[in-house]
Amino acid sequence: MTLHVIDDGIDTGPIIDQKLFEIDADETAFSLYQKYIERGIELFQRNIRTILSGDIVYTSKDTKGSTYCGRMYIDPSKAELSTKMTWQQIDRFVRAYYFPVYQFASFQGRPVKRATLIERRSGLRLGPAALGQGYTDVQCIDALVRLWHIE
Repeated sequence: MTLHVIDDGIDTGPIIDQKLFEIDADETAFSLYQKYIERGIELFQRNIRTILSGDIVYTSKDTKGSTYCGRMYIDPSKAELSTKMTWQQIDRFVRAYYFPVYQFASFQGRPVKRATLIERRSGLRLGPAALGQGYTDVQCIDALVRLWHIE
């Protein structure tokens, strides 16, 4: 995470300070956002006196290899899960779109909050396998997956 001067570009101003933090393997868009907020507050608190005193030592930003993905790159209306995905793709897709109030992945129009692996298996007919209270079991390319819906 970077604390930097805001200029005319997107994340292009001189760096004031940076803070690294772990991203867990099961992170969702929402949990990552929460971590950014918490770490951002810590970063700001660590630097507020220096900023107010004007004694900032800036670091140039090395933009080589950096990327920016703004809202224009994410279309929540296209967050529909496909049974042609692998179990891992489904899990990552659901976690990437999990951001309560704003967006969710969906399956057959129903919002999905979590995916769990039931059994690894392939070669079976793709699609819904069973409906339960709050979930749909789906056969994807390589597994039977439970999609937990938002009620």
